[in-house]
Amino acid sequence: MMMLTVDDYYDWYLKGKSLPEIMREIENLRKTMASLKSKMENPKYNKEESCWPNEKMQICATRAYLNRAKEAYAEAGGVYEPTKAEKKAADFAARIPFIDKIVLNIDSFNLGLEIRTVRFRGERTYLKINNPFYSYPSGKTCRHQLPISRELFLQSIKGLNIGEWRPKYNVKRFGYTVIDGSDWSLEIYFSDEDKPFRVYGDNNYPYNFADLYELLSFDKIGASLPGEARGLYFRVEWLGARS
Repeated sequence: MMMLTVDDYYDWYLKGKSLPEIMREIENLRKTMASLKSKMENPKYNKEESCWPNEKMQICATRAYLNRAKEAYAEAGGVYEPTKAEKKAADFAARIPFIDKIVLNIDSFNLGLEIRTVRFRGERTYLKINNPFYSYPSGKTCRHQLPISRELFLQSIKGLNIGEWRPKYNVKRFGYTVIDGSDWSLEIYFSDEDKPFRVYGDNNYPYNFADLYELLSFDKIGASLPGEARGLYFRVEWLGARS
């Protein structure tokens, strides 16, 4: 697949097109993105077999093309009506500045229940990890100030496009049944309202789940938290959340 700049994409596929033609392109881009995500979320997906540009890069490019296509539709005189999924993603993006707490639970048959909680104090970002299998100096809980400000952390959350995630991920959608295995949940709380944003999973993960786990794990120079010798990639790869 050839990667185009957004400007080149516009010149090749959108410039001078009619409203129905642009809308068909928008629909094709939506289908392409959904297909790429589904491919990465399939348990059979192996990133080592991907060619350049890999699927994650293609998703990023397709999202940029889609945003430009929506702009082109408006420039051609159309009134674009977002889909239900697009409205959900936009609503989440608008609420990111109000994030107060993030809780990620991963409960796996062999590794036990791990709870990672991020909270803020001013511009400082704090991570707390509860895991019965880790041996922290203070016991089974580790608290750590992450070397990233609240502003930069929330920018990273924005880049994950979590608002695009499904409400529920289940491996059964790919025709698999797993006994035991693992399940997980993500809860994001906001300072301006009581209702949190929730996503659940049962032996299946969003295409970029490992990126979220990494954000809730290590600092930017590679230093691990005490007791985490098994590391991010052991756990995430074992769980099947490959990216």
